[in-house]
Amino acid sequence: MENNMANANSPYFFVLDIGTRFVRGLVCERHKGDGAPLVIAACEIREHQTRAMRAGQIHDIEKVTAIVTEIKRSLEDRYGALAKVAVAVAGRNLLTCRGRARLARQSMDPINAAEVKQLELMAVQKALEVITGAADDYFCVGYSVVGYRIDNEELATLIDHRGSLIEAEALVTLLPRQVLEAMFTVTKKCGLEIEYLTLEPIAALEATVSEHLVPLNIALIDIGAGTSDIAIVSGGKVQAYGMVPVAGDMVTEAICNAWVVGFDEAERLKRNLGIWQQEARVREDSVITFKDIFNREQTRRLSEALESVRSAAREMAGRIGEEIKKLIPSSGANMDRCAAILVGGGSMTPFVEEEIAAALGLSRERIGLRPAALNDAIGDRSGKLGGPDAATAAGIGLLFSRRPGLTLTHLALNDKRITVMSTESNPTVLSMLLSQGITVRQIYGRPGLAITFTLNGRLDSVKGEAPLPATIEVNGVKAALDAPARAGDRIIFYPAKDGKNAACTVGELEAAELPRVHLNGREVPLPAQVMVNGEPAGMDAAVPDRAVVACLPERQLGALIENHFPSMPQPGERHIRIEVDGEEIAVKEKNYFLQVNGSEREFDAQLTLRDNDEIAFGYLEPQWKVANFVSSAPKGRPLRVRINGDEYLFPGTDGRVLINGEDAPADTAVNDGDRISVVAGKDAEAVLVDIFRYISIEPQNQIGKKVRLLIDGQESQFTSPLHENADIKVLFE
Repeated sequence: MENNMANANSPYFFVLDIGTRFVRGLVCERHKGDGAPLVIAACEIREHQTRAMRAGQIHDIEKVTAIVTEIKRSLEDRYGALAKVAVAVAGRNLLTCRGRARLARQSMDPINAAEVKQLELMAVQKALEVITGAADDYFCVGYSVVGYRIDNEELATLIDHRGSLIEAEALVTLLPRQVLEAMFTVTKKCGLEIEYLTLEPIAALEATVSEHLVPLNIALIDIGAGTSDIAIVSGGKVQAYGMVPVAGDMVTEAICNAWVVGFDEAERLKRNLGIWQQEARVREDSVITFKDIFNREQTRRLSEALESVRSAAREMAGRIGEEIKKLIPSSGANMDRCAAILVGGGSMTPFVEEEIAAALGLSRERIGLRPAALNDAIGDRSGKLGGPDAATAAGIGLLFSRRPGLTLTHLALNDKRITVMSTESNPTVLSMLLSQGITVRQIYGRPGLAITFTLNGRLDSVKGEAPLPATIEVNGVKAALDAPARAGDRIIFYPAKDGKNAACTVGELEAAELPRVHLNGREVPLPAQVMVNGEPAGMDAAVPDRAVVACLPERQLGALIENHFPSMPQPGERHIRIEVDGEEIAVKEKNYFLQVNGSEREFDAQLTLRDNDEIAFGYLEPQWKVANFVSSAPKGRPLRVRINGDEYLFPGTDGRVLINGEDAPADTAVNDGDRISVVAGKDAEAVLVDIFRYISIEPQNQIGKKVRLLIDGQESQFTSPLHENADIKVLFE
């Protein structure tokens, strides 16, 4: 065991190329410095025993896992535990889409970074909308801004510029979720974590097109078993990708049908035919032997066998040529000056070079195989990567050692473990959210809808409520969108809340502000005549969108009083008619009090009010009382007498005032229709026995004595009546 590659400081890294026919595992040495070649220390190759993969995609996860595990264990026996791996997915799986967004600005303040980021995300969202109904089937692995515009002028950046309309166009890169999930599942089952991910055509380019070839116009054709990936290079950059669903298996299946053999036997024959064709010592009149599906031995002349596969190779080359011709115009390359480089196991199929040259109209000198071994940047110590079929595996290793591809970060989002892929070398919270399908609306929210209306002939509007942006926490600490998203982070995302739609009443409109006065010490607006869409309404009426509102102030005193005292009677004089001891009486009084700017005024409903007038107004309770119409009722006359020389008084009864037959005190209110009557008190009356209420006799002093009662000297009885000034004697003898 030479090393432990589970260690992050290991001098080696692990590469997997999972192809349709073969799986390659490489152990590579990390670069020791700029310009140092990639050293491939070891290589293990296994062939699928069944068609576990088709057209570059994993179909049977268990069988692919078994082969990868076998390769991994073989390499671990020599290099120690393998924990992380660099892989590639087929280029045909790459999806790019463009989106353009524009944002109107109300302010002329300098444009800030937050505005630009929101605009970019809107453009990304527009791009994702192009993926009709299938956005959830893709991972967003990154985006790049193609260009900015401000007030229809192109600019390199928007920061700190001023303008009313800003635009951005974004190019978004996506990969199918199903393809990536299958790759993740296989590596996870093998105890591996993907630390680097790229595309197969990019890897093949890296391995075959070295720096001194970059200025050429090149069509790289990676012919595998199930598909042929195409990359067009012009001006030193990859200008276009393409794919055709035909490759080496097409020729294998043609042999199956022509010679009635099984797929594995046909594959063996195809490979041998390629070798025999290239070996000059084998003459075309040689005889080859094989067994058909009935296990019968068959023979064919080599020339006959080669010719039987040429038609299939011609059809495959024709399909590849058609795709390249479609890609060339948009790439800026010149077909006449283009060179075609063939890589992949299918490129070794007999007649492929000749037929592709013919399909493209190229001379035979402008097309050929270019194995990874021709690249000086690759040092193969394993001795197993000399052919063109090893280009992708070697290219993955080169890319990993030179520059980043797709960064994979494993973390938790809302307590769910996820893998984030990003084209950024240092992924952010934003790129993580986008990769998980979080939308711009979930991040920023939607402003509430505004309402527009016409008020007194002038167009106006009320804005909706601003949204509450999303809240993000990274490891329990609040974080911004541009915060780094690191492996192992625990991120909590609280979606934005949309703003409420605008809603207001007529009275809440700033433009409907009415003149104000002071009523009973409180500032109040004058009432108004309100019409909403031609219908009478109040100041509390809701304003619908696109409403036509009229709001005209009423300056008359009567309108103000009616508005604030709606349940009270009309200000004026109160009239009543009553009876007093049978005599009818009519009287009147004001039912209000009114002062305007400190002066008492008679109520005038048409009085015009001015801004800030001081008004005191109120309704008066009825002022008429019993005392306004009658004095107190006369009492009955008293009765004066002298008893044994002392004067005593017997009082008469009190008089009564009645309203409608009921006793009424002097402060009783008098209402319309009341009948008032005055009843005088009765004169006092008494008999002799009544005097004992005023005098007292001590019985113990009068024992054995006889009482004598005299009125004016005359003997009298207890029941004798008393008269005014009667002289009464009470004697005991």
